[in-house]
Amino acid sequence: MIEDLRQEIRNQLTRPRSMKTSAISKMAGYLNLDNPLDGFTTQCLARLEDYEIEFMFAGMFTPAISDREACERFMPLEGILVEFRLDLLHQMVRERIFCPVYLGRETARLVIPEVVLARYLRLLNLEAPVTPEINELILAVVPPGGHQRARCTARRRAWRDVKSKAILEGCLRIMGEKHSFSHEKLDFLSDFMRTYRPEHLKNLVGQLHHLVESYHEEPEHPVFNQELEDYQAANIRAKSCGEAMRNYRVSNAQSLLKDLEDCV
Repeated sequence: MIEDLRQEIRNQLTRPRSMKTSAISKMAGYLNLDNPLDGFTTQCLARLEDYEIEFMFAGMFTPAISDREACERFMPLEGILVEFRLDLLHQMVRERIFCPVYLGRETARLVIPEVVLARYLRLLNLEAPVTPEINELILAVVPPGGHQRARCTARRRAWRDVKSKAILEGCLRIMGEKHSFSHEKLDFLSDFMRTYRPEHLKNLVGQLHHLVESYHEEPEHPVFNQELEDYQAANIRAKSCGEAMRNYRVSNAQSLLKDLEDCV
């Protein structure tokens, strides 16, 4: 299983990628190059600080839900020891693993920088455990075929402490009773938890009500403290979001409120 996980991660990192517009503009700004693909040499990247390299390639090397779900097939509930992640990182750095990167009809070989590899491995949440209690709820509540995705969501940073795990258990239990589970709703809840960090279910209900109400307020009279929103870069109720994102947030918040209506 461990070797299968190791190979899955290597396959994800080395698959061909298209260069994103954001990476093109960042590379042009950092390295002053006419052709961004010229910046993929080790010599060019050596001119940059680690944080600049990480920022430049973040959009190209961030694991998607499907990537984390693919790793979940080989993951024990208790997670993987941190030594596995560090050993894999050092091995890939020594081997100078690379991936093809395309820009239009041109292609270049990128030896993936260590800081990019380290970030990707960290975002897979390999060490995060899924408690037996949460796993039992997933098996009981989530439709067949969705267990791996639900487990990799339960490994997210939002669910690391005791209070958040209790909230996750409570929400899954209620969704099971009401037959209302959806992966979209669980993803939304994970994002909401990471931003607002409610202490318990009743606190969560109050914050969800505030979110829904804020979208019905005039822009000049927001419910939330705008300075706090500016500080929270990943705030789920951003100052500017499209209609589709607004509908996604309001719809899922209202669905959760319906689930939790007996918790007030």
